[in-house]
Amino acid sequence: MTTGVLNMAFSQDIQTYTADIVDSADNTVETIAGVEVQLSDQGKVVELKFTNGVPLADLLEGDLLKVTFPLENEEGTVTNIRECDLNLTVPWKVVEMEPQAQSLVLNGREYAVDECTAAYAIPLQFDVFQSFSREPDLLTGSLYFRMTDDSCESIQNLPQTLEVPAEVLEESQINTAVTNPEIAVAASQNGVLVEYTCMVPVGLDQSNAADGIIRAGEG
Repeated sequence: MTTGVLNMAFSQDIQTYTADIVDSADNTVETIAGVEVQLSDQGKVVELKFTNGVPLADLLEGDLLKVTFPLENEEGTVTNIRECDLNLTVPWKVVEMEPQAQSLVLNGREYAVDECTAAYAIPLQFDVFQSFSREPDLLTGSLYFRMTDDSCESIQNLPQTLEVPAEVLEESQINTAVTNPEIAVAASQNGVLVEYTCMVPVGLDQSNAADGIIRAGEG
């Protein structure tokens, strides 16, 4: 009896990573630009940074954040991975996104006024779902993030107004203005920006069944 080795890694082709807002039928509502991709640990870990942010209104309406990534077989002996479509019945994981920093944006400039914006730095929970598909010579996975009802309610209950003394603004302005074009558009409306982070594992289902199998490296 022998044991196979599963040795998959994220592709080094960072141009093929995508992020979109999709509806419950996996139809694209909006494509998210400005996603930075960084690989580490020999392709076993990938970090995505959303420099333009994520459209909050869409998530509050029940749409999902979809992150799609290519996978490669790194000389593993197990190449049979079960293909699956998006199924919103049971989440793969429930993850909590933790706030890392928050700032006030006013008239296109950013201010670090943590004592005034702390109420907005709340953790957010997301149901996470997976899908895997295959095209010739390409194995692709996707993670879908759906904000939980409790987190949607928490955001909707946040204060709608914020008072910051003028002297506090003068002392707390961050040197650089908001220069990213898409953030600058949102910044022109003024508000609080919160940066979040989370880590999500990717679960690959090995199978010996004849149907629904994607075999990495097969054309």
